[in-house]
Amino acid sequence: MPFPKFDDGDVEIQLSLNESHCYKLHSFVLALHSPFFKASLSEKWNRGNSSSPSASSPKCWAYELRFTKGTSEGILVRKSEEDTSSELIDLTAENIYQERRFIHAHEEFLALFYNKPLGWDMKKYYQYAGRIEALLDVGDMYGGLQLVTNPIEKELLYGQGSVLQVCASEPSLIMNLAMRLKCKWLYREAATHLLGRSDHSFEQQLIRLKTSESSEGIAVMLTQRRKDFVNELRGAEHKLMMIAPKDDGRWSSIAVAFFRQRLALRISTLYEGSGLDSGYAKLYHDISKKMVVASHTITRQEMQAQLRLLDLPVSEENLKRFDEALTRILLEAAGVLKSGILINNARKPIDVADAHRALTFCLPRETQYPWMLKEGGCSMTCILSEDEGGSDDDEDGF
Repeated sequence: MPFPKFDDGDVEIQLSLNESHCYKLHSFVLALHSPFFKASLSEKWNRGNSSSPSASSPKCWAYELRFTKGTSEGILVRKSEEDTSSELIDLTAENIYQERRFIHAHEEFLALFYNKPLGWDMKKYYQYAGRIEALLDVGDMYGGLQLVTNPIEKELLYGQGSVLQVCASEPSLIMNLAMRLKCKWLYREAATHLLGRSDHSFEQQLIRLKTSESSEGIAVMLTQRRKDFVNELRGAEHKLMMIAPKDDGRWSSIAVAFFRQRLALRISTLYEGSGLDSGYAKLYHDISKKMVVASHTITRQEMQAQLRLLDLPVSEENLKRFDEALTRILLEAAGVLKSGILINNARKPIDVADAHRALTFCLPRETQYPWMLKEGGCSMTCILSEDEGGSDDDEDGF
C-alpha cells in the first residue's frame, strides 16, 4: 500500500530513523479524524511555545514516534523547535520485530486518514492476526478506532474463507476480535461455532475470551444460550426415541427396538449426542447417513446378534427384512435431524474434513452482542428474563 505524501503538508511525522518513514501530512485532516491530533494541534497549546507557527513563518508541526523504554509500544510526541534530540528507533537493530510491526501499524493508520485501502491479501488469517491487533491498538491510542474498524472488517470479508475456518477451529480468538470491532456478523459466526462445541471445548474456549468489564456478562449470556442448545439436542433425541413401529409386521418393531437400544447405548456409554463428549456430533451424522453404529459392516454383525437374541434364524432373508425395516426407521430419524439440529446456520459450508466441526444450528440472540452491555443496549436482567421465558422464533439465518 503506497503511503500518501504531500508537498503542501504542514505536519511532519517521523516514525523511525529511516528517511522513508518521514511524512508530511495535513493538520486539518489529522484533526478531523483523531481527537489526539485535534487537541495536540490546537492553538491553545501553542501559546508561549516557540514552536508555534508565526505569521512570518510557514505553519509546520513536527512529531516523532518514541518508544517507552523497555517496551515495544510507543506514541507520537510533538517536538518543539528547541528539542533537537531524537529518540527514533533504528530499524537496522536486531530483535525489534514488535517495534517494526508497531511502526507499520502507524503507517497504515495514517494512510487511512486519506481513505487508502489496506490492500491485504488475507489468504491465511493467522498471518494477519498480529497486524490487525497492532492497527487496532494504534487506532485506539489516537482516538481513531472508528477509522480502522471499517477497513479491517472489509479485509475480513474479502478473506472470509480463511476467517470462517478460524471461526470453526478457534471461535474465542475471533470473538475477541469481533468484540473490538463491534462486528455483528463476525461475532455471530464465531459464537455459533462456540455454542456447538463439546462440553470440555466449550469451557476451554470461554476461558480464552479476554477479560473485560463485561466478561462476566458475556459468560452468562453464552452459558444461558448453551442450555438452549443442549435442550434442543435432548429434544431431538426424544423425538428419535418416540419413532414408532410401522404397520408392516414384527420386523418394524424389531428395528425400532434395535434403533432405540443402540441410540441409548451411544449416548450413555460413549457420551455422544447430548453426552457432549468430544466428537459428540458423530452420532447425529451417522443417523443422517442411515447408520446407528460406526460402519455398515458392524451394523450387520449387530443385526445378526439381535436375531440370535430373539431366537430368530440368522438367514439372508431375515437379515434383508431386518435391514429394510431398519432403513425405514433411519430414514424417518434422518428427517427429524436434518430439519432440526443438523441445520447449518453458520456461513462456513459443512465440510466433513473438519475434525473440530460441531453442530451449528444454535445462534446467539440478536440482543446478546457483548458491546450492547457496555453501551447500555440491553441489561443483564433483561437478557436473563428473555432466556428464561423467550423463544427461538426470532433466530433467523444470515
